[in-house]
Amino acid sequence: TDVPGVDEEAFAEVRRDAVDVLETCFFSLRPRFLQPLLQAVPPREDGTAVPWQATEVALFALHAVGGSVNSYLSSAPFKDPTRLAERVQVAGIVASILQRVTAPDGAMAHPLVLAAGVRVVGSLHPFLRDQVQPLHLVGCVRASDPTALLGAADGLEVQVLPALLSPTLALVLRALAVPQATSWAAKALKVLCVHTKDG
Repeated sequence: TDVPGVDEEAFAEVRRDAVDVLETCFFSLRPRFLQPLLQAVPPREDGTAVPWQATEVALFALHAVGGSVNSYLSSAPFKDPTRLAERVQVAGIVASILQRVTAPDGAMAHPLVLAAGVRVVGSLHPFLRDQVQPLHLVGCVRASDPTALLGAADGLEVQVLPALLSPTLALVLRALAVPQATSWAAKALKVLCVHTKDG
C-alpha cells in the first residue's frame, strides 16, 4: 500500500476476504451496487471533492467484481424487460466510471489511485473489447455520454461507443512509468493488446 503505519500483509488479507462479499453484493444489487462507486470517482456531478482514499476503495471494489460484471453483461439476453433495462443501466454506469478513470485530467493523480485504475482496466478488458461489438442489452445507443444508455429500453441490441479504447491505452502507458502501478499496467496492457481488437 505504501502508506506509513499500515501492515501491508494484513491489509491485503482483509481485501482478499472482502472479494466474495463484494461479488455477492453485486449480484444482489447490480446498478445499486455500482452507483456509489461512480460517485466516488471524480469529477462528481455536484463538483465536490473526493478523497483519494475513497476513489481507490471504489476502484478496488469494481476490480473485485470485474469478472462478475463481464459475465453479467456478456450472458444471453434477458427476456424480462425490467432485467434488460437493469443490464443497460449496469453497462452505462461501468462506462461512466471508465470515462472518469481514463479522462486526461481525471481522478488518477495519486499513484495508488492510478494503480487501482489500471487494475480495473485489466479486469474489465472484455467490456472494453465489446465497445466495438454489439452487446446483448437493450436499445441501440451511440453516444459520447454513456449515461444516455440509462434511458434505452426498446428490446434491441445496444452498442456502447463512448470512445474508451484510446484514452484507456493512454492511461495504461502513463501508469507504466509509476512504480506503484507498473506491474498492474503491464498486465492491463497485455490483455488489452491480446484480447481487444478494432471492429
